[in-house]
Amino acid sequence: MRLERIIITNLGLYSGENIIDFTSDNENNLTLIIGKNGAGKTTLLNSIKTAFYGSMIFKVKSINEDYQNYLISLLNNNAKKNSNSNYCVELDFISNILGSDGRYTITREWQYTEQKLTETLIVKKNSRILDEVDRNDFLNIFYQHYPIELFDLFFFDGEKIDQLSILNYDIVEVLETAFNLNHYKNLKSDLEKYALSKIKNSDLKLLEKEKNEISTKIPVLEIKINDILHQITECKNEINSQETIKIELAKKGFNNLEQFDDSEVKIVQKELDDLNKLYKQNVADKILFLAVKPELNELTTQLKSESNFTRSNMIKSEIKKIKPTDLKVYLENYDDKMISQVLNALVDKFDSKTQITKIHDVSNEAYNQILKFTKEINSFSYESFELLKNNIESKRQHLDRIKKITTEKQTAEYKMHLDELLAVQTNLSNLNIKYSQLESELSILSNELDELKSKKDDIVNHIWKVLKTTNVDQLLIKTNRVLDEYIHKIKTTKLNTIKNDTLTMFNSIIRKENFISEVMLTEHGICFLDFESNELSHLQISAGERQIFTLCLLISILKTTKRVTPLVFDTLLGRLDQNHRQNLLNTLLDSTSGQVIILATDSEIDHETQKSLSSRINKTIEIDYYKK
Repeated sequence: MRLERIIITNLGLYSGENIIDFTSDNENNLTLIIGKNGAGKTTLLNSIKTAFYGSMIFKVKSINEDYQNYLISLLNNNAKKNSNSNYCVELDFISNILGSDGRYTITREWQYTEQKLTETLIVKKNSRILDEVDRNDFLNIFYQHYPIELFDLFFFDGEKIDQLSILNYDIVEVLETAFNLNHYKNLKSDLEKYALSKIKNSDLKLLEKEKNEISTKIPVLEIKINDILHQITECKNEINSQETIKIELAKKGFNNLEQFDDSEVKIVQKELDDLNKLYKQNVADKILFLAVKPELNELTTQLKSESNFTRSNMIKSEIKKIKPTDLKVYLENYDDKMISQVLNALVDKFDSKTQITKIHDVSNEAYNQILKFTKEINSFSYESFELLKNNIESKRQHLDRIKKITTEKQTAEYKMHLDELLAVQTNLSNLNIKYSQLESELSILSNELDELKSKKDDIVNHIWKVLKTTNVDQLLIKTNRVLDEYIHKIKTTKLNTIKNDTLTMFNSIIRKENFISEVMLTEHGICFLDFESNELSHLQISAGERQIFTLCLLISILKTTKRVTPLVFDTLLGRLDQNHRQNLLNTLLDSTSGQVIILATDSEIDHETQKSLSSRINKTIEIDYYKK
């Protein structure tokens, strides 16, 4: 298949009728479509997909709610303001499908009035409009040859690498379709129906009914899973968008909310308050007493004397009250005379030689406070006073400075950035919660889908096991067994070829020692092993490396299946350095003879890259619809 031309009318950023022509006289297979971010490259990719598949994007044959919402979101906003606007995508291509080869045009046109959307589909072959029967026959053949899963594989949105959507696909089932094994599976299913129609067995009929019910549930689950994958993609894109805003704010000095509050002002203010309190306690309340320090010392001396005199008289009075007989029990070896001499000696000891006139009458507590205060006054120096005063002044000046800075920051721009950062952090928090919930829901549905598929396989195996014991034509049994063996052999052989070629190609481009030693393609996705046979998380592989691996996988699939199909890449090279870009492009172009269309920004495909690819380029198209 080869794309020839697309006409986009009032879709996405494309206002009015817009023609993009892929044809060229050049024999080369590379077409470059260059445009800035937001210039309409992704809309182009979505328009091609919509032209081919319509509602089959959601695996339904008529307009359902999901498809209608998708189309409404795709319509040009300015055109929606006019109720008479026409919305259309027309795609010309050359088909090489056996029996359906030729030049085709698919036109999908929509009318959108009063919130209701209707679709008209026209298919032409060699300029002749196909009737409904021929049209449906062609589309059925086309969808068998290019199911939507293969389209998503060959029409590649590089942004999906961040969500690992390709790596997390049921890659084996997709590859079975690429190997055309789905035709053999359909034949097996037809044989089973035929065999069951030839016998009367109620148990088998029940099993067949249960299998059909499961077969009905599987596509419903797959649609739900695809919808969640789409939501995850949108959620991750929004997270990346919010992170980009956060990075831009950081470049302006806005890193986190804490740096914008008045915490520093509060801290310095508290330090100043503590210094002022210390000043009051140790300076303001004492400095007046420095002038009367001698008097304070004289007072404490007098109080000490009065205290000593009072205490001595009290003790002397108490001693005089003691009688020799009171101490006899303690001093058995002393007579009364000796005890009286001891008591008299104690009286003399506490008998003050100097009579003190008691001037003050203070309590012990007051006396101790006066002593402590006088000691503080005696230890106080003007040097410490000056030091404390200088500290207070220095702290006050510092506070004034940061208050001024904070006030200056409180401009309209500052508040705008602060509000923006607050909104970003709130959005990121909500988006990360949503992302976790979606991943959890995806895990639950994926497990449910695996269980249904496994149960279906078990039922099918059981049906054929029972059929072997019936009188059904044994040729059917043998044919079924041969088909099983053929499917298994082809799948195993081709999967091994693809994974080995992919790994070899990937390692030759990456040139990273002891990185990935083994790749396993399973029903649950793609698994990587390191050189110690440990499984590597996809997140241990950078976005650029995942992108290179996915492209190597696609190239290997094309080589193995010998398919000639367009490869359309959006945002293919954004995460790769110049060297890896060149290696990947050369490998890609050397490995396929089919049409390759790369949608890129001028930074992805710069002048140097274009120059190096000049001998391979079929056509370069510049698009710029973002202003419309």
